[in-house]
Amino acid sequence: MKVGLIGLGNMGMIHYRVLCDMLRRKEIDDIEVYDINSNLRKGKETKWAPEKELIDWADAVVIATPTFTHGDLAKKVLEKKKPVFVEKPLVFEPMIALDFLGAPVFVGYIERYNPVVQYLKKHFAEFGEVLYVTTTRVNNVPQKSRKIEGIVRDLGVHDFDLLCWLFEDKPYVTHQYILKDAAKRDIFASIDFSINDIEANVRLSWIDLQKERQIDVYTNTCVVLVDLMQQEIIIFDRAGESVEYTERFKGEPALLEMRAFLKMAKCGKNDAYDYLGLNSLSCAREVMRREKR
Repeated sequence: MKVGLIGLGNMGMIHYRVLCDMLRRKEIDDIEVYDINSNLRKGKETKWAPEKELIDWADAVVIATPTFTHGDLAKKVLEKKKPVFVEKPLVFEPMIALDFLGAPVFVGYIERYNPVVQYLKKHFAEFGEVLYVTTTRVNNVPQKSRKIEGIVRDLGVHDFDLLCWLFEDKPYVTHQYILKDAAKRDIFASIDFSINDIEANVRLSWIDLQKERQIDVYTNTCVVLVDLMQQEIIIFDRAGESVEYTERFKGEPALLEMRAFLKMAKCGKNDAYDYLGLNSLSCAREVMRREKR
């Protein structure tokens, strides 16, 4: 399969590295890349092609450009009847995302492909009655590197999607606190949700001292701590006094995600739960709507 990659920003470079690795392993046949910034061509081993030529050439296309360009680019690929991978979020508005229902679209919610998250999903019902869930996604991001859409729509959609995917339902916002910087971008958020009568909290920050990605699940029988970066799960008894189980996983989420996309590309249909991330988009939209009140 020939794969075209449009966009060589942060996530685009991760996809580029993964695709080059897959090419060396002969998991794909060839790669072409394009970015509006031609300077990024330097040092690339693969072919460089204009956007239209790349779409015509490729069997499948990966889009890793700014979010406001996703919709138009995805439509150009789909018009050629080719499957498309689009970095999250697909678009900003759920109503616009509905235009892509039924199409061979794969949205890059990468945390679904983290091996430790897949373990959590597989065994979720075995942990007992879930009482409370927290997610943490924090880092220290310099002001010049903060995306204009803010942390809720840029990173929060990951955690909203994880809640939706784990519970296979849509959470509803019950309370939120948002902090903005001088440029009016949200840089910190603590958002409370209710999902299936279970309370959850999502904490997001660009102003913490260190990077952390975590999911904690509190049940009537145990406490499950999931470190997304170390791919480690630790399960304590309910009192938190003894460790019942611990395991560290191996596997690059970006590679597993790309393999899942190419598998979908071959069959031409995406059967994954909420594969467009509509519920996640709805959560982000509700948070932003409440903030404007």
